[in-house]
Amino acid sequence: MWNRRGIILSTKLKMYKAVVLPTLLYACETWTVHECHAKKLNGFHMYCLRRLLKITWQDNIRDTNVLSQAGLPSIYTLLRIAQDRWTGHLVRMPDIRLPKKLFYGVLAEGKCTQGGQKKHFKDTLKVSLKRFGINLDSWENLAQDHPAWQSCISKGATSYEQSRTAQAQKKRELRKSIDNSLPTKPADHLCPTCRRVRIGLICHRLNVMFLVIVDIDRRTTHVCQSKGVTCGYCVFSCDGYCVSCPNLNTCLVTV
Repeated sequence: MWNRRGIILSTKLKMYKAVVLPTLLYACETWTVHECHAKKLNGFHMYCLRRLLKITWQDNIRDTNVLSQAGLPSIYTLLRIAQDRWTGHLVRMPDIRLPKKLFYGVLAEGKCTQGGQKKHFKDTLKVSLKRFGINLDSWENLAQDHPAWQSCISKGATSYEQSRTAQAQKKRELRKSIDNSLPTKPADHLCPTCRRVRIGLICHRLNVMFLVIVDIDRRTTHVCQSKGVTCGYCVFSCDGYCVSCPNLNTCLVTV
């Protein structure tokens, strides 16, 4: 259906939100999600959106731009929204309901193991509330009011998605600035006359040396048909130096 031209993009996005996302995130409000799991889910989410929008990796479009074009948040935000909504529903349940008893229940006995503890639902809930800017001390009282709780979750999800996008942009700019500041080897060893690098000539000499050895073993003669600079075994022309270059010997000095 994603490749059918008779269906407009808005209809495809509605089908994706109505069929694919509910199937992918079925019962996600009760999950204890680790970062590696959320990353894989978000990767599938971005793959589907890129197919819908007909965006390939050659287009060099960032994930944040893909999400803005589709008008959808990331999987990280969707998981936190579902978990916070379900938690508010648990708080508003009567005390006799089994889900609420399990949510507020604690083990009568047990001990902590060495090397860290397993991640629980309440651990991910605390992280979700912090990411959405909800106070951990008063969230239960706020969850009693259903409209106010839904509004708080909506505002928190919007601010979290914006901060996540800004953080990704800042991280990308920092990485680009570091990459641009690093020196490049080929640019530091340009020939001042022909403005070419020596790596092409060196690679060609190694390749032709191998061919000459193979041809000698086969008792045949190897002849290179290229025109340009002599490489010692044949005549070289690909990414090398011009034959009239006065700095040929100095350019070929290895570093």
